[in-house]
Amino acid sequence: MKTSDVAQWIVAIVFAIVLQIGVLDQVKLSGYINPQLLPAFVVMSKPVFNKYAHLLIAFLAGFAIDVWNSTGGLYASSLSLLSFVPVQRVLGYAALQEAKSIRIETVKFNRFLLYLLLSYLLFFIWIYVVDSLGFGNLMTLLRKTIASTTASLALIVPVEYVLTKGTGSKNGR
Repeated sequence: MKTSDVAQWIVAIVFAIVLQIGVLDQVKLSGYINPQLLPAFVVMSKPVFNKYAHLLIAFLAGFAIDVWNSTGGLYASSLSLLSFVPVQRVLGYAALQEAKSIRIETVKFNRFLLYLLLSYLLFFIWIYVVDSLGFGNLMTLLRKTIASTTASLALIVPVEYVLTKGTGSKNGR
């Protein structure tokens, strides 16, 4: 990977951390909807970094949020899990494995959306299970996971379109 690609993704992840801490962590509707932007940046940047560097960056990004929110490693563990689990292999998407980055402009929209959906479901299930220390109230866990995943996807898809248009690419969808 080029150094400029790595630097751009690191700046994007730092920006996502600041946006997450400053704005999105203030949005919690009834304790069910908790929009997250950072997991999308973490999973979209997977092909840019080697696996150990990506795992370290995901952990440090989660650790920064944990320190700010006093969540005791909740985000560090969940973002590390996203970095560790090869969701693109589970989906069988060879195009996602070979892409330089996982963006709407490099893969088809429906593949991009399914990849993000599975990643966010994994992220939120981990967050809510670890937060509640079990599957005690499964329906509440599922409601929170689905609501937060939907809110996060509703946030990230327009952001990705804006970023794709900002790069001047005409290959979207």
